[in-house]
Amino acid sequence: YFPIPLAVLAAIGLVGVFSGAANTPIACTLMAMELFGAPIGVLAAIASFSSYAISGHHGIYSSQRIHIPKSKYASKTIDLLTFFCKKASIKK
Repeated sequence: YFPIPLAVLAAIGLVGVFSGAANTPIACTLMAMELFGAPIGVLAAIASFSSYAISGHHGIYSSQRIHIPKSKYASKTIDLLTFFCKKASIKK
C-alpha cells in the first residue's frame, strides 16, 4: 500500500514510460510538472531518470542519435534470440 493517490501513480507511470521510450528525461520531468503540477516534480524526475537509464539506446524516434553512451556496457549488445536458440539447440 502506498499513501499516494492512484492518479499520481498513474501520472508517474506515464512519464516514466514516455521518458524511457523517447530518451528525454529532462523534458519529460518538466512536462510532468507542467501537466500535473510542480509538487510531482521529484517523483517524476526519479521515474524519468531511472527509466532513461535502463531503456537502452533505441527509442521511438528513428532519427534520434545518442552520442554519449549511457554506460560503459552500452556498446555491448546481445542478440537474446540467438543466445537462447543456441542454448536450446533450436534453429531460427
